Amino acid sequence: MRRRSLTLISVTLLMPAATMCQTVPVNPKTDATSVSPSNLAYVIVYVADMKRSVAFYRDRVRLKLKFTSPQWSEFDTGGTILALHPAGPKNPAGTSEVGITVTNLDAFYQSSTAAGVVFSGPPKAQSYGAPLTQMQDPDGALISVGGR
Repeated sequence: MRRRSLTLISVTLLMPAATMCQTVPVNPKTDATSVSPSNLAYVIVYVADMKRSVAFYRDRVRLKLKFTSPQWSEFDTGGTILALHPAGPKNPAGTSEVGITVTNLDAFYQSSTAAGVVFSGPPKAQSYGAPLTQMQDPDGALISVGGR
């Protein structure tokens, strides 16, 4: 029963992102492969206690732990990373966020902005080097968008 509940939760969390990824408008002047999302890269779960949450997903759910740190832990789920991140004022414990990657983040940002998608701002290089921005779905859910 626990496994079925986790599967239903996973499907519920991932379906809106999968649906959204299939409907992103493409600027005909831009190569479609450069603006279309490449894959659902990760799901972040914001946690109150990193050690407790790592133990839960590793020992009870039996996901393969890739690595853990106080600020970010990752589990290998086969194709999409399950990441844990400490909760904070913007992201309370128990909430989640999906992240997609695109081949050309700047082109995706420009095309999607022109189509009316609301972003947190233009893509910016993060401390780990990769560019990232966030977009909002129609209900205000944040979706991280990273470049390759």
